[in-house]
Amino acid sequence: MKKKSIVLLVLSLSLLFAGTGNADVADSGPVVTILYNRGDDGDLTQTVFFDKVKSIVEEQNRKFGVPAKSGRTPKKNTVNDEEFWQWQKEGVAARLLAGYTKSGREFRAEYIRLLEGKNLEDLSLGGANDTIKRRDIKESHLVVNTKAKTAYIKDIPMVDQGEKGYCLPATLSRVFALYGMESIDQHSLAALCDSSGDGGTSTLAMEQALGEIARKFHLKFQILDGPTYNWLETYNKIARKKRAQLLLAPDYLKADPAILREARTQKQQLKRWMNEIRKTINSGVPVLWSVQLGLYPESVPIPQARGGHMRLIIGYDDSAGTIIFSDSWGKGHEMKTIKQADACAMTFRCYTLRSTK
Repeated sequence: MKKKSIVLLVLSLSLLFAGTGNADVADSGPVVTILYNRGDDGDLTQTVFFDKVKSIVEEQNRKFGVPAKSGRTPKKNTVNDEEFWQWQKEGVAARLLAGYTKSGREFRAEYIRLLEGKNLEDLSLGGANDTIKRRDIKESHLVVNTKAKTAYIKDIPMVDQGEKGYCLPATLSRVFALYGMESIDQHSLAALCDSSGDGGTSTLAMEQALGEIARKFHLKFQILDGPTYNWLETYNKIARKKRAQLLLAPDYLKADPAILREARTQKQQLKRWMNEIRKTINSGVPVLWSVQLGLYPESVPIPQARGGHMRLIIGYDDSAGTIIFSDSWGKGHEMKTIKQADACAMTFRCYTLRSTK
C-alpha cells in the first residue's frame, strides 16, 4: 500500500466554530482536519450546517484567490451523501467535504472535513474500487515468527475515537485504511453504524451495519466461531460446586470473573476459539473483537472501565499464551496483550471484513 507521511494540523479555520477542529487518523494520506463531526459536536440543523460550510468555502476562496469547483462525491467512495469543494494553485491544494444523511425530509449532519496537500491527486483517498488485494496485505503487513509461535499484523493505521462512543466505526475505519480505503473514516461509518456520541452502537445495529457495509463496499463479512452464548447454565453449575452466588441472567458484569472464565473456556471452547483466531491472523486479516470490559486486568490503562467495546485482534503469542490486540484510543493502544483464556471469556462475538480481491 502506498504510504504518505502526514503532519496533523488544527487549522485556523476551526476558529469559525464554537469549538476547535480536530485532526483525525492518520498516519497515512493528506493532512486531514475535522472541522465538525456529530459525535463530538452534537447535531446541527440543515441551515446551520450549510451556513458553516459556506463560511469555510468563502474563506478558502479568499485564500486561493479563485472560486471553488464543487460537486458530489461518487457513492462508491462514501457511505452517506457528501458534497465537495476543491481548490488548486501552484504547490497547494485543498478539498472540503460535507457529509450528511438524508431520508425524505429528515436531515442529519455527519461531518465537515478539510483535506490539504500539494495537489488534488494527493487528496484522493480511494474508495471501494481501490481495495488492496489480500495477498498484498499479507505479504506487506503480516509478521510471523514460527520459532517463537507468534504472528501479528503490523502498521494498522490508528484512529482515535476520542471520548465519544465510536468504537465500532473507529475500529472499522482502521480496517478500511488497511485495505487502502482511507476515505471511509469513522465519521462516515458512524452514519451506517447508527452510533451516537455517548451511547455507542447496539449489538443488533452493529451486525446489521457490518453486513450492509460489506455489501456496499464489496467486502466479505463473516461471523467467526467462538465461545458459546449459552453459558449461564454452565456458570451456575460451577457456582453451585464452589458455593458461590448464582446468576439469574447472563449478565457479564454480575458474574464472578474466575467462574465466567471457567464456564466459557471448558469443553475445548478456548481451543476452538484460538484456532479461528490463528487461522484468521495467519491470512493477514484482523479480527473485529466485541468484548465486555471490566472483567479482567488490562496491560495498559484504558479510558473505559466497564461496558461493551469493539477492539481489533491483530495477532497472537502462543509461547506466552496471549493474544495481541489494539484499541481505537490513540497513542499507547496500538499493540497490547491479554491472556487467551481471559480474552475468550470476555468475548461477545468476533467478526471479519475481508477484501474480495
